[in-house]
Amino acid sequence: MRPVAKFGPPAFKRKRPPEEEAEVRRRRAQSQRDNVAIADMTNTMMRGASHDAPSVAGQLPSIYIGFDDLYSRMNQFSARFDDLSRREGCACLRSATSFAIALYDGISGIVADTCFV
Repeated sequence: MRPVAKFGPPAFKRKRPPEEEAEVRRRRAQSQRDNVAIADMTNTMMRGASHDAPSVAGQLPSIYIGFDDLYSRMNQFSARFDDLSRREGCACLRSATSFAIALYDGISGIVADTCFV
């Protein structure tokens, strides 16, 4: 089995001619310059807006989420669920065991009846 490289160009990638490679490099450089210009413009706009706008922190309402109540209810549910799974698991195990015993008894009776030894 041939190892698969995780990084790097694929083996089937064609080589670009030098003039096309130069064009790709020129476009990438222009795109990077455009991105820097946009970032600078955005930073300038944000700085100007932050000085002019009043702070809204004092206008926000206080919110009570109630995580303490949620946490206690989750713990109660977990305790009840653990108890249920413990009880039902034991009942399921007893049922499976009795089925296996009944199956074994039935098969052993059939094998004993058909054995010619």
